[in-house]
Amino acid sequence: MSNKIFQDAERLSAPRQADDVCLVSSITTALAVAGHPDPNGWQSHPKITKALQSNPSLQMMLISDYWRVFLGGSPTDTQSARFCLSAINGHPNDYLVAFIKGAIPTIVKIARGDTTQ
Repeated sequence: MSNKIFQDAERLSAPRQADDVCLVSSITTALAVAGHPDPNGWQSHPKITKALQSNPSLQMMLISDYWRVFLGGSPTDTQSARFCLSAINGHPNDYLVAFIKGAIPTIVKIARGDTTQ
């Protein structure tokens, strides 16, 4: 295996630090501000409960996995929103901005029952 794989594994398994941003909390707040009917509901999923204990790099991966499945199950076109979830190798703040601008509007629309194009 290459050094890159080992570096990625170390980065993802590193413990969460006290000063790490919690992307789950930030996204939950953004969902509430955007008018999601149940902004805390997603936090009970096993991937997200694991994310709450994880460093931001692993949080990005787990959060993206969760929301890709959610968006992929919608009858509406969610390709653009799912694309925003692919920025998992960047800085957590960049990921959060992309998530809020690119995915949350579609997530909230679906959660409200609006599946029109």
